[in-house]
Amino acid sequence: MENASKPRPGTTVMAALGAAAALLYAWFLAVDLPGVAGGEGRYAQAMQALAALGLLWLVLLVLVIADRALGGPSWPRRAGFVLVPLAAIATVFATDYPSNRLCQLMVLVMPLLAGAYVGLGRLPAQAAARAQAAVLLPIAALSAYAFKLFLG
Repeated sequence: MENASKPRPGTTVMAALGAAAALLYAWFLAVDLPGVAGGEGRYAQAMQALAALGLLWLVLLVLVIADRALGGPSWPRRAGFVLVPLAAIATVFATDYPSNRLCQLMVLVMPLLAGAYVGLGRLPAQAAARAQAAVLLPIAALSAYAFKLFLG
């Protein structure tokens, strides 16, 4: 029989956390997208959506830390170490504007962009640097918009 190589421990951790992030994102969508009930149901649904979003961003931030620890010393990894936590804060700011279409889109897309940023870090070094830089651009632009809207 062939001697198959085992995945590195870092790859296994990243895959497990990625699966957890995907499940949390599915939970967030299941709670956030359906029609809102009235009265007490509306409050309970909002709290459940915020809990799902908070847990999702917690797992994504752990993934960013793991990506930074496992990856090479490239500037997109350093920038992502700052921009992804800012994207989490910007997403929370965007939840304050439910009638703004860009904020609605931001709440749905920012976790996907952060997940793509982490996933692209597993590519070979040079390709990962370019791909992660391309993902950081919309993260920075959307975060700047949310901060401007919330603080200004």
